[in-house]
Amino acid sequence: MSFIRPSFFRRHLWNDPFDNFLGSNFDWYDPFDEYDRSIFPIHTPQLNWIREPERRRASTYQRGQSTEKFRVQLNVAGFTPDTVKTNIEGNKLIITAKQEERDGDDFHVREFRKSYDIPEHADKSNLASYITPNNMLIVELPVNNPIHQQQMLDSHQKYRGSDQSEHERQIATTHSDSNQNGQQLAPKGYSPFDFGSFYGSTFGPKIVDGPSGEKKIDMNLDMKGYTPEQIKVSVKDNDVCVQAEQSYRDNNRSSRSYSYKQVTLPPGTQIENLQSTLTQDGHLKIEAPYRPLQAFKIIPLGVKGGSDESNLSAYLVTTEGSSAYICLDAGTLYAGVYKSVEYGVWGKNAVPDKIFRDNIKAYLISHAHIDHVNGLITNSAEEHKDKIKPIYALRNVIDNLREHYFNWNSWPNMGNNGQYPINRYHYNVLQEGEKLSILKDPDITVTPYSLSHSKVGFSSKTYGSTAFLIESHGNYLLYLGDTGADEIEKTDKLQHLWSKVAPLIKQKKLRAIFIEVSFQ
Repeated sequence: MSFIRPSFFRRHLWNDPFDNFLGSNFDWYDPFDEYDRSIFPIHTPQLNWIREPERRRASTYQRGQSTEKFRVQLNVAGFTPDTVKTNIEGNKLIITAKQEERDGDDFHVREFRKSYDIPEHADKSNLASYITPNNMLIVELPVNNPIHQQQMLDSHQKYRGSDQSEHERQIATTHSDSNQNGQQLAPKGYSPFDFGSFYGSTFGPKIVDGPSGEKKIDMNLDMKGYTPEQIKVSVKDNDVCVQAEQSYRDNNRSSRSYSYKQVTLPPGTQIENLQSTLTQDGHLKIEAPYRPLQAFKIIPLGVKGGSDESNLSAYLVTTEGSSAYICLDAGTLYAGVYKSVEYGVWGKNAVPDKIFRDNIKAYLISHAHIDHVNGLITNSAEEHKDKIKPIYALRNVIDNLREHYFNWNSWPNMGNNGQYPINRYHYNVLQEGEKLSILKDPDITVTPYSLSHSKVGFSSKTYGSTAFLIESHGNYLLYLGDTGADEIEKTDKLQHLWSKVAPLIKQKKLRAIFIEVSFQ
């Protein structure tokens, strides 16, 4: 295994403008990027274009996309720009130059012709070529591999919400000002990060847990056929560029061709600690620590108990970058979703029915009091007929739902067992203190702990409730259904719960606590 030291640069900020073309910073100039093309002529000597591209990427480019291109560099000192020609013939790039110098009746002609094999999926219609101030001819072709493009499209669609990704909405909300209606607006010129395209890039990025529970980004590129000396890894802001070089030499001059792959890493990536190594089997491993800007995304659908049926306990929870939610209790569902759409939480053109059916993937019910299950019951007929949704709860809660609500007396049996089940919901019994995976994408687990809610009538018996410890990639959220202090409830339920979560608080892994209290 060979360690490849990354080079670090600042994007579009140099002390010496000539260094853009004479130094390593020039690796980052992209003739197909409208922003690069507009800013470089201002801060650098004018390029001598041989073939200027017509392609414009600025209108569709989003941070998070990855790019590939093929580049040839050739020293053309001694030739004027008008004598240099670049063309595509079949699957070859042809570069020719012919310079004639006359002195009276005497003349001298210098010329050359060089050819290069171009990659299989190079975009021949978008060839760009230009000569830099230090007489370096640069020829570039974007590479559009259809397999990679489909992979990008599939990943992009997977990580989209109604019409924006969750992370876009988070960033827009975090870095915005409010309009007169209280809706959050993204700042002018803001370009949101596209997690879908990031996950679909040729770098094959994954966000994984390290040995101590910390998160990191792992990437893997196939670089078979290249030695460590031919590979260069460069970092500028959150952009990572991998350059693979091939050298050519003949009797007259030397030249080089390069394969470029570039990807933008998400906010929260610790770029300064990025490392890259080339394995013996020819794979370039790139990794960097990752600290998400926001561990959980929470959308309250209702926050109260009591008489207001449009604002009963229900909270949607997911992880950064996902549009798949779990619902903690379900007092108010559709009315809460409808209100959140009105407030612009889901972006433009969001449809409440679609969000209710498709974005809520599972329910966690702390106890079966009506102000915590009202929406689950009354909206059950609107759930997908062919997509049964899971309900997770302790045994006594599942029994209450099955025996007292979904029993054809109080309400049709929307569960998956009992008399004439309609199968809108699937009952899943949780075991106290045992962790269970409830979603795979995103990866979310739950560990339940029993609580005491209040006494039943004038008896000594207490009604149960539940605390849910939610975990995803080393981040935790604690939700407590209705409960009271141990001294009042005459139990040690809370003391037991705090003993379990105290280490997480000490380790700074517990991100939020929701506590609902009982009223006597």
